[in-house]
Amino acid sequence: MSGKNDTGSIMLDELICDSVLNDYYSAGIKAEVVLDTMMTPVIADLLKEQISFSGEPVYITKEFPLKTATIDHRNRKADYVLMDNKSIYLVELKTSMGSIDKEQLDAYGEKLEKYDGKKLLDEFTELLKSVFGIIDEENSDLVSVTDRIVKSLTNSKTGFSDRVSSLSKSDPLEEHREVTEQSIRTLMKNKKIKSSQKFLFQAAQIVNNSIPSDWGTKDIKLIYMMPCKSRSKILEDFMDGREAQVQYFYFDKISSGSKRDNAGEMLYIDWLKEKILMPLFLA
Repeated sequence: MSGKNDTGSIMLDELICDSVLNDYYSAGIKAEVVLDTMMTPVIADLLKEQISFSGEPVYITKEFPLKTATIDHRNRKADYVLMDNKSIYLVELKTSMGSIDKEQLDAYGEKLEKYDGKKLLDEFTELLKSVFGIIDEENSDLVSVTDRIVKSLTNSKTGFSDRVSSLSKSDPLEEHREVTEQSIRTLMKNKKIKSSQKFLFQAAQIVNNSIPSDWGTKDIKLIYMMPCKSRSKILEDFMDGREAQVQYFYFDKISSGSKRDNAGEMLYIDWLKEKILMPLFLA
């Protein structure tokens, strides 16, 4: 193992790099899951390098459940959801060209053709209600449902949106998110929330990171992240008539920057690109 300092101990960043690169080439390990987690903190900035957005893209949540005619929410999920001024972006991550799936693309095609943001969010809200046993129609929008669940778990009159709105609007966005996400994680840990009830975390992120009522004003688009440009017949058939709705991000087109913060440290996004993504996907 490389990356030892003068005392002989292994440097943390080198240990992480070696482990991720080795896992990518190990049979039976889902490399997409590992890279998915590592890219989450910078996914919006990473995508901006190749994707044209309307205004600044905002990360909303990940592992967003997608219902289809034949597959329920628990078995089909978008890796990330982002939003800009005009659209909601479902982002699909592929770390291997061999994992391109026609059935999965057909599911995305249904969303592109038949859905707007409101319908997408309404289906998620219905899922959330079902897993927490909410059967009445009163106050059935996502904010109200999330608040009702948080109130029931805390035996409090204060819901999640009340906790979000009580934070100072001058708080930096990332600090704001950190506070609210930590509070919902703590609640879920204390109440031993598990299995499908973990959709509560996605709900909290949506309430915190977007204005749910704005979803109805936005269309649906797809961003497909994959190692390189492909002549796949499956992708070519999928793209027929959808050129305005689908954009591609190619890992072999990423560029290094090696920018430094005020303390002279390499920014995380550049460390990720230079130490992980480029060694994996650039020839």
